[in-house]
Amino acid sequence: MDPYCVNKYPKKGYYLDGDTTLQSFADLKDRDGKMRPFVKHVYLEWKNLVPNSKLYVGISGTPTWGISEKIWGYRGFRKTVLDNYKNATGVSASASSADAGIALKGTVANKLFGYHAMIGNGSHYSKAENDKYKKFYLSVTVNPSNFIIEGYVDHEKKDTDNVNITYKGLIGYMNKKFAVGTEYFIYDAQNKDVKMSAFSVFGRVNVTKKTTALARFDMYDPDTDNDDTETNLFVAGFDYKPVKGIHVIPNIYYFMNSK
Repeated sequence: MDPYCVNKYPKKGYYLDGDTTLQSFADLKDRDGKMRPFVKHVYLEWKNLVPNSKLYVGISGTPTWGISEKIWGYRGFRKTVLDNYKNATGVSASASSADAGIALKGTVANKLFGYHAMIGNGSHYSKAENDKYKKFYLSVTVNPSNFIIEGYVDHEKKDTDNVNITYKGLIGYMNKKFAVGTEYFIYDAQNKDVKMSAFSVFGRVNVTKKTTALARFDMYDPDTDNDDTETNLFVAGFDYKPVKGIHVIPNIYYFMNSK
């Protein structure tokens, strides 16, 4: 049976292809990892409702890892540490690059300070909301000269007794020649009774007009209350740009597990 034919049997149990376990409709949606169309950004934008700001209503980008992606600059090569958390550990920290809701993003004091506040569904952009609770995001930045200092927190109620919270700090420096940064976050998943954390240090430097050297080290800990749960990742490479729009990036990456 085609697992996408959910409209034919909306109230019945059925088998996934190659699986002998009877699945419910909800289980199928959760296990579906196949590519399919979805909308990631669709919003109304209102400029200067508050001076030097933009108001977004709809599905827009969250503040979760936007700053670190800007400094790193190579998401296509390797995701930033919070974005890559599940890929590296197999454990999911509640985070997404976009969410449905309302957001306000802007600067004050001649762009010395920045902010990005958002109230979203918490179900990310590719899934429908599955509870009555909302997720609150807040990023505050200080931008002296070429430095970027960010404090971030999000708050997501999961049920009447549990609230999941992410705390993150980031320091970075950028100019036309190079960029470096470091960030650390803690994700307190109360509904799972576990704390997760990760640390990252990364950088890139323009060696020539056509070549950029880049490297990053990430340390992941999916359970900070237990020993020997860390996973470390080191990546390095050279981005060669023979012509505009073409990138050739020979690279190495190395995983180190504590077990």
